[in-house]
Amino acid sequence: RFQVIFPDSFETEANRLANILEYSFPAVSKTMNHIPRQIPVVIHSQSSISNGLTIWAPKRIELFTTPPQDIYAQDWLEQLAIHEYRHVVQMDKLDQGLTRFVSFFFGQQAPGLVAGMVPSWFLEGDAVNSETLLSHSGRGRLPIFEMELRAQILGNSKLYSYNKAVLGSYKDYIPDVYHLGYPIVAYARQKYGADFWSNVLNYTARNPYLVKPFEFGIHKYAGKGVAKLYRETYTHLDSLWKIQDQAQVLTPHQIINHRSGKLPYTSYRFPQYVNDSLIIAAKSGIDQINQFVLVDKLGKEKRIFYPGFYSSERISYSSGKLAWAEEIPDVRWENRSYSVVKILDIRTKSVRCLTRKTRYFAPALSSDGRKILAVDVDTRNVVSLVILDANNGEVIERLSSPENDFLQMPVWSEDGQFIYAIVLSKEGKSIRSVSCRTHQWETLVKPSFSDVSQIVLSGNTLYFTASYSGIQNVYAMDLDSHEIYQAGSSRFGTSEVALSSDGKKLLVSDYTSKGYNIAEINIDRSSWIPLDRIKNNSVHLADEIAGQENKPVESSEVPAVQYNSKPYYKLTHLLNVHSWAPAYYSVDDLNSSDPNVYPGFVLFSQNNLSTAFASAGMSFSGGQSYLHSKLTYKGFYPVFDVTADYGGYPDLMVVKKGELPQVTHDRLDLVARAYVPLNFTRNKYYMGLDPQVQLQYKNDYRYDSDIRNYVRGMEYVDYCLYGYRYLKATEKDIMPRFGQVFSLDYKTTPLETNQFGSYLSASSWFYFPGIMKHQSLKLTLAYKKQYPGLYMMPVNSVLTRGYTEKIAKEFSFFSADYSLPLCYPDFSLGPLLYLKRIRANVFCDLGYGKGVYISNQYVNKNYSSYGTDLTADFHFLRFIFPFNAGIRYIHLNQLNSNRIEALFDIDLSNF
Repeated sequence: RFQVIFPDSFETEANRLANILEYSFPAVSKTMNHIPRQIPVVIHSQSSISNGLTIWAPKRIELFTTPPQDIYAQDWLEQLAIHEYRHVVQMDKLDQGLTRFVSFFFGQQAPGLVAGMVPSWFLEGDAVNSETLLSHSGRGRLPIFEMELRAQILGNSKLYSYNKAVLGSYKDYIPDVYHLGYPIVAYARQKYGADFWSNVLNYTARNPYLVKPFEFGIHKYAGKGVAKLYRETYTHLDSLWKIQDQAQVLTPHQIINHRSGKLPYTSYRFPQYVNDSLIIAAKSGIDQINQFVLVDKLGKEKRIFYPGFYSSERISYSSGKLAWAEEIPDVRWENRSYSVVKILDIRTKSVRCLTRKTRYFAPALSSDGRKILAVDVDTRNVVSLVILDANNGEVIERLSSPENDFLQMPVWSEDGQFIYAIVLSKEGKSIRSVSCRTHQWETLVKPSFSDVSQIVLSGNTLYFTASYSGIQNVYAMDLDSHEIYQAGSSRFGTSEVALSSDGKKLLVSDYTSKGYNIAEINIDRSSWIPLDRIKNNSVHLADEIAGQENKPVESSEVPAVQYNSKPYYKLTHLLNVHSWAPAYYSVDDLNSSDPNVYPGFVLFSQNNLSTAFASAGMSFSGGQSYLHSKLTYKGFYPVFDVTADYGGYPDLMVVKKGELPQVTHDRLDLVARAYVPLNFTRNKYYMGLDPQVQLQYKNDYRYDSDIRNYVRGMEYVDYCLYGYRYLKATEKDIMPRFGQVFSLDYKTTPLETNQFGSYLSASSWFYFPGIMKHQSLKLTLAYKKQYPGLYMMPVNSVLTRGYTEKIAKEFSFFSADYSLPLCYPDFSLGPLLYLKRIRANVFCDLGYGKGVYISNQYVNKNYSSYGTDLTADFHFLRFIFPFNAGIRYIHLNQLNSNRIEALFDIDLSNF
């Protein structure tokens, strides 16, 4: 049922994955009453990212196989297999009824488009439900997974509207669709039966013409609308969470960070003592990009560094140094990335990247700051511990994982002679120690499927966080007696734990409805509660419907069949026609505000490796027919594009009166392009460079002044260079707060320079912070020049808003834009409209054109205008993609007139 495509170095794990998939698919398919057709599974083992994707045009599963450090108590490949295959079941089930009929005319994009009518919370919530019910763990059983919504409802006494919960907010933090969807899916199955969602998907597939068939399906089988089902689910959970909340006895603690009433959702994670009065932590939130801060005991804080795209699993402090792992993308290949170790000296603010092109995770500094311990996961998923020199990043020693079990969050003993780590095996998570001298492993906390994370050692006491009580709390193990105690109790949950130098205080990240706080707890052993007296007060939502499924997928029962493998020849797998349409359009236009669609037909091809893309079709317009084809290949270091369009009348460039050539419907336009998309993203900046060259041939007619006659055919060469560097943005930012972008374009006709000359265009954009947060100033500078020739290059030159002239021999331009959000209404008009933000943009344009072509003559002319845009970001009919619409007022200085324009845009990037 699967075609697993993998790098040859990953064959052992690919074979294991094939066994997991074949073993688990009947259980994953059961409650949807549907067995999907065969599907390719593409493995990306060279990425440091942990993820999985199920895509339907063309249909395939893509797995990023490096396990994450915050993994719960189940093998990573098993998690991926169950979760992503459940998406395959969902999508394939939609290919029935009317959708199946439509797919004969549109191919695989038909069920893909219908899936766009299904809310993301269901697709992901249902997959989380499967991974939970079909395992002994799963996110649905993790207290930390429900923590955010529990804190929102209990801590804020607020249940957001359905629209806000599903479509998000710029004002308040909204848990993602995984957290939102799982309880709704599980509750509906508990109340309406195991077949409920299967019936809803059947209805959706058979009635896509209803535009929102999924919501109609819920109403048909539940007797209520989707918003009411949402409220009913969380009202039910609220009552259970209140019972759980009342049963808690909380540990007294002191909040260190200062949180004013106006501060939006903000978290302080990974707090660690610098000294008795100073704490270092990672700060993040919806209002700022991630940063490292120093916080004193009075709550005053100081930002010390903006990290890059660091792993959100750990930072480590010792002896004036801070270490963390940061993701670095490959310069060219999108599905290859690295995890490198960086170190910051907090006194000098100097930062060093200790490793290059490594796959190191969860680094931990030794107490003297001279060594770093990290988990190494190679491209075969072989796991080991590495000890690095903190000065140069060289590997001092490597320790193998026991039975290649996965290792998480290793830490040093105080004397540096032992290493403690969480070990994930088939039996679940355990805590083990290993001697740096003998390399012998010892089990301290026996394996279980409870979530265990974030360990730290003090003397003969091992502290860690775990979910034994149904809430993630701090526990302590006496290493002499091996007795485990609950050492702290938080209302909603704690994530990290650190110790003071005297071993008398604990620092934890304590979750609230406004984000994580830094909480300090006095260690009082007399208040510790033995583990055997801890009652699990979890809601147990999954357990109430577990009987609807087959038994869980047991790692020990997965077969070990040795499947035959063979080379996957890229050349013979270039074409994979997956979709078509009884109309012509370009995929490149779909995300534009004005996609062009014509009568005709089109075929689309994309290979499984996503390196070869092709399209071919015919369109009809203005009584003429046109043939179109395009091929893109991304498998080489440069990307190659070849485009051919045929049909219609060729252009006839007339500059001299006299006899004209006879033209026919045989215009040919050939374009060949090569470019190298280089990604230099580092630290807090997105950075990249895109050099390209394009060759174009058109068989248009033109008058050749040298031979005094019309000739046919023109060749263009276009050299382009595009570069960018801009600061990471928060979700609220409309434009980058700081950055630079430039574009250079030189176009020439090397064989006919005296006829066409050449064309130069240079543009640059500069972004600066505005007066207040999320406001930005953009300055644009542009210069365009047509060098002497008989003909003008067909390029748009006049940029000033409000004017319509399009051709100029030379044009200079400057503009300033100031964008700012005005308010965040979060206003709902039932299912029809959800208004998230109103924003404005004030602009001023100045331009000067030489040789502007107006009324058959060339003139010099000034252009200036100013005005404002007023637009709204909203969702219509609860579709996931956002709309932006509004008006633009322009005053044209030279014409002394005003114009009003309508603005409209749709962001299809999430569709």
